[in-house]
Amino acid sequence: MRSRWLTLLIIAIAVVPLFQVKGRAADTDVPGRIAFVRDGGIWVWENGETTRLLEQEGVSDARWSPDGQALLFVESGNSYSDLALLNAQTGVPTLITNNQSDFEIGSLDYTRGSFWALDPSWSASGTIGYVSDESDEPGAGALFALWLMDGPDESSAYPAPLLAVEDSIDSVSLSGDGTVAAYVLREPDFDTGISDISVWLRDLATGETFLAAQSGGEAFDPAISPDGQSIAVAIREAGGKTDVWLVDRATLDRKRVTREAEALAPAWSSDGDWLTYLKLEDYQFEVWVAPVSDGDAGEPFKLFSAKGLDSRSGLSWFVAPEPAAD
Repeated sequence: MRSRWLTLLIIAIAVVPLFQVKGRAADTDVPGRIAFVRDGGIWVWENGETTRLLEQEGVSDARWSPDGQALLFVESGNSYSDLALLNAQTGVPTLITNNQSDFEIGSLDYTRGSFWALDPSWSASGTIGYVSDESDEPGAGALFALWLMDGPDESSAYPAPLLAVEDSIDSVSLSGDGTVAAYVLREPDFDTGISDISVWLRDLATGETFLAAQSGGEAFDPAISPDGQSIAVAIREAGGKTDVWLVDRATLDRKRVTREAEALAPAWSSDGDWLTYLKLEDYQFEVWVAPVSDGDAGEPFKLFSAKGLDSRSGLSWFVAPEPAAD
């Protein structure tokens, strides 16, 4: 009798782990490369391992190129920031913009002649979107507005069309075809001193804008899916925790991805089959992922954590396309 119970116990112990991982992929089953910023450098997760590609202070917002060969990022300096390009094979960075004034650092002319380039997004179409306070009238107190580039070439930069009047924006995400931008609009209420923080869409051909997500608290960190059908958004209800939702671009209906998870900074894999986000746990950010099928997110699970991870920079996920069939 004792041997029978011992046998059953051994079987039970062997079976339990199978049920614990049911429906979840192992680290090695999660495809592609996830770029993130931590401790003054750009890092990449791949196949369960993290590797630093660039060690440099003042870097942020690493974003994969459409072909996965380079990373677009922000390099910040004294009262300015530039867009730069990191070769993922050689680790060599190259400046794209030149936003630092030639005047003496600290002078009024220096401040007026220096600009910021922030929150870049690199569409699969090749178009780059970013936020800048650049103005034809330096020192005029320009708001942060949406700018576009035809690839990593400063000479092609231009302000995106806009029909409405907007306050400063941030957190740009371009659609895969480069025709639509999602971003956060912060509209201050001067009576309460509190800004209304919501997610908007803009048609980049006409400049027309549309409200995409709003809550009693805040809606931020938008990420348009590669097929353009959904927008992943972080929503913080008034007095509540922050969670990730999927917003249907056509109907604006919402589907919850997380519940009271303190989750933010969602990002799509380049093939659209996965969603990743950051989750705050014990004062440290963890990277979580969830498979996506037919517009629905599956059960999220923790992929990895990294001390010093820069939540403001978010994540970027490249998955190499499947080879074409012969």
